[in-house]
Amino acid sequence: MKWWRTAKRDADLEREIRADLALEEEEQRENGLSPNEAHYAAIRAFGNTTLIRQQTREVWGWPCIAGLLQDARYAFRQLRRTPGFTLVALLIMACSIGASTSVFSILDSVLLRPYAFRNPGQIVVWREVLQEIAKEYPSVPDNYRHFVYLRSHASTSHLRRTAILEQCID
Repeated sequence: MKWWRTAKRDADLEREIRADLALEEEEQRENGLSPNEAHYAAIRAFGNTTLIRQQTREVWGWPCIAGLLQDARYAFRQLRRTPGFTLVALLIMACSIGASTSVFSILDSVLLRPYAFRNPGQIVVWREVLQEIAKEYPSVPDNYRHFVYLRSHASTSHLRRTAILEQCID
């Protein structure tokens, strides 16, 4: 059966329960009880009708989705009743979602993704140290002229680059 036919299924279930109760009541009358006593005896013998309805509905479909839809309808009714609270709640949710997204974006780009360079394993940190002022200033700002000189005289050999670097520093 389709989920959108719940009203028809509920009506069928209600008719089935009433028919079963009527049969039980008839049996109780045949056992010699008055109609009023037979009615109450049939209800006691049949059991909890609300529980039977609930268990039958669970067998029919997806009670989790039905419960979720019921909770969503109730939540929308309550939020529509208090628009000020709804506005504040939506603003808080929007700000928190935006903050979480921006923090994750930063962490993803800084920590989780590799560097945006072609060969990140060959990146070198270059510092110049002057022996005369090394005690006061362990490292001085990089000298752009030295960098240009190194770039123009560098070859693919690592030893040659090291030699040129040492030459420039001394």
